[in-house]
Amino acid sequence: MYQITLSIASFFMLFLGLFVFTRDVKRAVNKNFALLSASLSIWGFGMLALALVKNRDEAIACLPILHLGLVFGGPALFAFILSITEDKSKINRLLSMAGYTLGVIFFLLHLGGKFGSNVLCVAGYYRVVGEQISPYFNLFLCSLAFYSCYLLYKRYRISTSGTERNRLGYLFLGIFVATLSTLTNILRISGFDVYPLFHIGLLFFNAMTAYAIVRYRLMDITIIIRRALVYSILTFLTTGLWLSNVFIFSKFSVALSGYQTFFSIGVTALLIAFTFLPVRNRIQSWVDTAFFAQRRELEDIIHEFGLTVSSSFNKEYILNSMIRTVLRIVDVEKISVMVINEAGDYPVSLSVGINSQSHGIRLNPSNHLIGWLVQNKRSLLRRELNENPDLRWVRDDLIQDMKAIEAALVIPLFSHHRLIGLLNLEEKTSAISYSEEEMALLETLAAEAILAFENIKFFDERINLMINTIDALCMAIEAQNKFVQGHSQLIANYAVLMAKEMELDEATIEVIKIASFLHDIGNIGVSEDILHLDGRLTIEEFEKIKEHVSIGRNIVHSIQLGREIEECILYHHERMDGSGYPFALKGEAIPVSARILSVADAFVAMIHERSYRMALSQQEALGEIQKASGQGFDPLVVTALLAVIDV
Repeated sequence: MYQITLSIASFFMLFLGLFVFTRDVKRAVNKNFALLSASLSIWGFGMLALALVKNRDEAIACLPILHLGLVFGGPALFAFILSITEDKSKINRLLSMAGYTLGVIFFLLHLGGKFGSNVLCVAGYYRVVGEQISPYFNLFLCSLAFYSCYLLYKRYRISTSGTERNRLGYLFLGIFVATLSTLTNILRISGFDVYPLFHIGLLFFNAMTAYAIVRYRLMDITIIIRRALVYSILTFLTTGLWLSNVFIFSKFSVALSGYQTFFSIGVTALLIAFTFLPVRNRIQSWVDTAFFAQRRELEDIIHEFGLTVSSSFNKEYILNSMIRTVLRIVDVEKISVMVINEAGDYPVSLSVGINSQSHGIRLNPSNHLIGWLVQNKRSLLRRELNENPDLRWVRDDLIQDMKAIEAALVIPLFSHHRLIGLLNLEEKTSAISYSEEEMALLETLAAEAILAFENIKFFDERINLMINTIDALCMAIEAQNKFVQGHSQLIANYAVLMAKEMELDEATIEVIKIASFLHDIGNIGVSEDILHLDGRLTIEEFEKIKEHVSIGRNIVHSIQLGREIEECILYHHERMDGSGYPFALKGEAIPVSARILSVADAFVAMIHERSYRMALSQQEALGEIQKASGQGFDPLVVTALLAVIDV
């Protein structure tokens, strides 16, 4: 088993080194990581050879492979740390060269039989025997390793980039695991029967480092470690309590019955497990609240934003809510939102804190920033342009665009693979770079805003379709009777004015507007002979006329304009005292939209000529409306009509 895991670890370390190197062959970090991976891999193959040999002579023949990786591992690690921390000090560069020089010297000493040239068989495995010069070599390796860790820690302390600190955190985690794994090898050499894990620890370090180099956007390492640690402790404690209770109950069972069986132990274990499950869940909930309260609070803020904007069809309201929510998540003084217009440009739609020149900037598809966002479809940090080598070709152009709009962070707003806007944030007031957690939260916020914009787009498309349908239907209605031509538009105007006077919400006003246009669409199903009669209608003829509201409702239902519009059309001839039709509804049972349409319809009918009567003046019509207030019409609606009519 040891030989298998050792061979897998060695091959994977070599593969990771080559993979990172091919990503950017000119970058110092990639080159030094490849050298480090090669050294670790060669050491692994040397250890594998020692584990496979059958006699002492074969073991000694394998030692040069082992020492080739060993003597250059320390210098390669030091050179890699210098490159990833961007340490260009002269003294450290000289130390790096000295490290490689000493590595060559130690390797030559080994080939000359002065160092690490003897082996000893312990528990069936050969290991290198320490010689007089070995302590100096160990001091050499330990000095390079400790100084490398010190430089890494120093860089972590002075860095103001959250992204860089997070990347260095991955390296610290890898180094910690690798260091911890050396204890197993030390114990094995000391004679303890422990499975050696150092090669697994090195593979973990190698993988963490490769991931940190290749990926610029990394998951927040502190969150990963914190969650893993907390849940491990939680699992350990609950498991320990469960085992303790099983033991106690089994002993209690023996005391009562004098014997115990595997069946009784199993039943006891299951019963206690079912008892502990809700307890564990409750403890986990407490832990989440205690350790991740701030994260949950921010997630709740975004959830609240999503609920708020999902029911709004006002872009300006959504943008204002978006900026207010951003200010609750991060401490930033300059924010702007750019939304695409009909020309395909991206002007600033709303901003906080940016100067007038930046507010007046209009980006277009030819700008490097827009092009980069469209191509990469991810957020961009201005600091990333100096840290990420993949961006060196467009660095200056992107920096220029981001400085022009006063943005340290740009979050793209994509809808169905189309860039519809940009959320731009300047540096935080603390001057600390945006963390991965903050960026993830802001991207979630942007996603919620995109959903709201898509709802608006869908609503607008549906409204446009309805308007076209309404225009066609209105023309069909009014073509039947010259006395009603144009009166649907007038009714809609009065109805909307009354609704606004009553301070109804936008959605209800839109329902009233559309229903006003279509309120008499059902006349299409009524005989033209009845519609064009000059005199009073008979009871039978009036019953036929009353059918137009039901016919109208069915027509609107067939084109799926919405239940609220259907009800407004169906009930607009109902009266407050129950004398209306088709269901003789009373008072509040009649939707407010239908009550408003009823007054608007009656008023417009009165001030226009009919085949059987002359038109009334506005003053006369208002008088008739007031007489019917409280009986036929809603007094609140009548008051609203009086407020909007200028007589």
